[in-house]
Amino acid sequence: MSQVKTILFKDTRELLPELLVSFIILGIFAVVESSGWGSNPVVLLSASMLAKIFAVLLVMSWGVVVIRLIQTERLVGLNQFWTTRPYEWHKLLCSKALFVFLYVELPLALVQLGLLRLANLPVWNNIHLVLINLAVVSVFFLLPFALIAGLTATFARTVLIMVGVVVFVMATVALGMGAKRFGSVDLAWSQFFVLGLGLLFALASQYRRRDTRVSVLILIAALSIGVMSQAFIPGSSLSVARYHPISHGGPQIRLDNDPQRATESLTDSQVGSSIALHLPLLVSNLAPQAKYRRQAARITLTGADGFTWKSGWISDRGLFSSGSQTEVSSSSADFSIPARAYRRLGSGNVTVSLEFAAQQFLILEEQTYNVSLSGVRVPHLGSCSVDETFSTILCHSAFYESNQFTVVTRRSNTPCTVASEGQRAFGVIGTLSDRIPLPKISPVEIEYLEHTSSLPAPNLCPNTPMTLSEWRAGSRTRFEVDPAPMQLKAYARMERE
Repeated sequence: MSQVKTILFKDTRELLPELLVSFIILGIFAVVESSGWGSNPVVLLSASMLAKIFAVLLVMSWGVVVIRLIQTERLVGLNQFWTTRPYEWHKLLCSKALFVFLYVELPLALVQLGLLRLANLPVWNNIHLVLINLAVVSVFFLLPFALIAGLTATFARTVLIMVGVVVFVMATVALGMGAKRFGSVDLAWSQFFVLGLGLLFALASQYRRRDTRVSVLILIAALSIGVMSQAFIPGSSLSVARYHPISHGGPQIRLDNDPQRATESLTDSQVGSSIALHLPLLVSNLAPQAKYRRQAARITLTGADGFTWKSGWISDRGLFSSGSQTEVSSSSADFSIPARAYRRLGSGNVTVSLEFAAQQFLILEEQTYNVSLSGVRVPHLGSCSVDETFSTILCHSAFYESNQFTVVTRRSNTPCTVASEGQRAFGVIGTLSDRIPLPKISPVEIEYLEHTSSLPAPNLCPNTPMTLSEWRAGSRTRFEVDPAPMQLKAYARMERE
């Protein structure tokens, strides 16, 4: 343990200027971030942009600190002076890890806890989110910094390789954003754990063996697993393996052959490399206390001559919901099919079969709060207050966007200084999205009340009762639409580039 402390104190003395710069940037970021939580749109925009800039500078300062830290005892090369000292590799690695924890992760955690407190969010209830975020920050930033520094001989080479890695990641993300294949949030977390373990094993191997080839092979193996899983799992049956068919009580969905919902037929000259297919749907037997956020869909087209084309599972962001169980509501689904399949199927009757994978959401008992300018805490939502212009409600949530809440409140035509019963207004706060592993420098998400109907009056006064109903995630379900014949060309559109 004395060896760990000796190395830690030495590194602290050597890297004190870099640490001071990192602490200053972190402090400025905290001040700028907290100044943008008001309702003034100009202040909010400028503070948000400045906070993003300082967040990038903070990550860059971490990179400088971690690279300098690792390369004070270089792992590449045969004639390094530190190898003549009685260092044990695991103690050297522990001292570096302790340094990163004390001077990078701990300050970030303390600042994030302070920002949560300033946002009127419960600190102790969100410590687990702070710890999870530290793990994500380590895997996305700190471990790559450390490993690249351990595999290169100089600071300049490390920076050049990191620039190349950033360009590669940005290009990969840009290409992946256009992909429509569905990959569940479970896959994202699995890839996160594989990448984290791969980085850890590669770094530990480099400290133990100082054999760059072995460490690179371990890293390549971890990256290959991630790439292979991304190449073969999204869009396949494995991507919806945890979505189970509904045995009874689910929504009844059928294709709508109403000519009024058809689109104009395409001419042969308008057919490009692919065709957008917009299919109208009718939904019934959906309980008002439940709704389904569609996450993936698959279509099968069968022509009169027996020719069949089936898509993979593609991402779908539609929603099945209804006002009452007896109500029949309209919905739709969009697909992209290759031109060769459309030319084969588009001229006659086609049997269309649809499958959906969805996340069920159930509404909980409603709760009523009096929302003031100072704010009120709402479980699973955060801290909510009336904005300074008396026009909307803004909520601060911890790290991620909150669960979705339906809101019923009242708005007034008269100034808030004049007593008035006001008129009912409806809206939503929060989202129905999944939480994927992404690093967060700021621990606070700002969400606004979105009205689902036209505003009956301009003013939303402080201490007006606000009735909230939370939509809580239920089971993951999968259901099929009964096959039905359709004229495919009546629902085809030109694919948007």
